[in-house]
Amino acid sequence: MNQVIKEYLISLKNKTVSLEELSALFAGDTTYEEFASYIEELCAENILIPIKTRGRNYSNPSLFYFYRVDKYLLNKELMEQIQSLQLKVHKGISLSAYYGLSQERITEDLPYILKVDRFLTEKGFQLEEALSPERSFQLVADEKWIDEKGGRKLLERLKVWEALKISTTPDPLMYALNPAMLGSKVHRHLIVENKATFYGLSDAIRNTPFTTLVYGCGWKIAGSVQMLPKQLSMEEQTHTYDYFGDLDYEGMSIWLHVYEAVNAKPALPFYEALLRTNRAEGKTNQRKNLQALEQFLAFFQEEDQNKIQETLENGGYYPQETLTKDILQEIGRSAIWK
Repeated sequence: MNQVIKEYLISLKNKTVSLEELSALFAGDTTYEEFASYIEELCAENILIPIKTRGRNYSNPSLFYFYRVDKYLLNKELMEQIQSLQLKVHKGISLSAYYGLSQERITEDLPYILKVDRFLTEKGFQLEEALSPERSFQLVADEKWIDEKGGRKLLERLKVWEALKISTTPDPLMYALNPAMLGSKVHRHLIVENKATFYGLSDAIRNTPFTTLVYGCGWKIAGSVQMLPKQLSMEEQTHTYDYFGDLDYEGMSIWLHVYEAVNAKPALPFYEALLRTNRAEGKTNQRKNLQALEQFLAFFQEEDQNKIQETLENGGYYPQETLTKDILQEIGRSAIWK
């Protein structure tokens, strides 16, 4: 219970506190004797100093009505913790903001501070600009952390927001247009992650059921996919999306972000063709996104689910470049697109 009082005292802007304020913290939960023992302990630590001229009550044990708060002693343990941590983390991280915050705040932020520290220790600040979902995934393996879960505030608190070169303005989409499908009632769009796949399919877009072939450019598609109807001047029409990327943890994380934005289904004919090729090795250090994996696998038959899981668990993956231009175009022309 002492910690409850300390947290409250840290949050106070005034240097004095009344007995009434402190007792309100425990209304109905604690006996007077227990409450008094907490106050006496804080007085023994010299964190609370009785203001004797303001009087005391007649309860047993008797307590003073007002106390001065020694902020230095109150924060000494927290300051020592912050100073110790500052010496351990990357020199680009500043923890100075935490001197004015509570123990609870730094305890809650600590796992993320350590993840940012690990990223900067490995990568430094010589970074290319990245959209927030990509940088968020790189930092904490959660593409929503920066925009939706308080990540931006924490990075600003650490004074690394600008240095991490996080872009919140998406680039325009690059796409190939199929004139034969412009009159369709429903426009279907195929998003591909990598440039080689985009160029391999672009020559054959006229022979597919897709209105556009969109170059996803890795994580960049995460911030711009919803712009497509506007870029096409087709905001009032119906659109559906298929996605084809590398069959690895990061590829599935990108897909999940696009899926949640526009309900993009995995382009199964391409993925099924990938699974019939020889897998590549060497991605043992990729961040695992189990939510993305679970939702991605739900679109596949059990045999393919098992093959994908076994491949990933053993550090393998299937790069989409494995499919040649001829194979890509044949699938685009002849596959049954459900």
